[in-house]
Amino acid sequence: MPGKFENVLLACDVDGTIYNGKVGTVPPRNIEAVSYFKKNGGLFTLATGRSVPNARFLFPELFPSAPCVMANGTLLYDYQKEQVCAAVNLPKEAWDVACRVMEAFPKTAIKVMAGEEVFYYSTTPFCQWVQDTFGIGGPERAFAPFPENTNKILFCNPREESQKLVAFCKETWPEHESLEMVSSSPYLYEVLPKGANKATGIEMLMNLLSLPEDRVFVMGDYYNDEPMLRRFAHSFAPAGAPEDLKALCERSFGPCEDGAVADLIEYLDHIF
Repeated sequence: MPGKFENVLLACDVDGTIYNGKVGTVPPRNIEAVSYFKKNGGLFTLATGRSVPNARFLFPELFPSAPCVMANGTLLYDYQKEQVCAAVNLPKEAWDVACRVMEAFPKTAIKVMAGEEVFYYSTTPFCQWVQDTFGIGGPERAFAPFPENTNKILFCNPREESQKLVAFCKETWPEHESLEMVSSSPYLYEVLPKGANKATGIEMLMNLLSLPEDRVFVMGDYYNDEPMLRRFAHSFAPAGAPEDLKALCERSFGPCEDGAVADLIEYLDHIF
């Protein structure tokens, strides 16, 4: 007999949504609720800005039962089969942007995500703090053009410097022809292929699994989640999300640290 969540997809952001980065733990309620959701036929996945290796720390407790939307929608990765299902790569113009940024902000560290690989250009003490705090480590390389399979890059800076960098990018490239730029935290500013985001990544997953839109439920807490919160009718946010993002959602739940994803699964338990 099919479970009550059969063919229901739950796509969760990681940092600030299912994972409490402030203390470096997943709330136990979330682990228990995700296990219950999967045991009852639910398709649990991650929709995250993280790279393939930088999400593995969540396993096995939160091992996905469907391919994951990685690198903010530029990569669809199946952890069960350990293979890339689909990918969108950065155009060569991203290198030009990186060079301009490094000229204006030479202390910036650049994180590069290329398929299953992740590495850094120009590692700084702050960059080491980012790696330690968010668990997004990787080796350092000399500054050179990106690999052809690069999905996205991130500019890493302290909060105030990051704000200046964001303002510089918005003024220099108010509407880039082939790139998207978005903040994924107060410290990280991302460059993605034009049109690629978590919403398009989830759409790729829907097509792969032949799922109707009304069976898709998403949850996120920051501005890199905005496309999927806008795109899907069943969108949700934890209490700590900005008010303008919560306004886009069907409803919001408790704080991340109290198990917001568990709140959502309890909600689904009542409507299915």
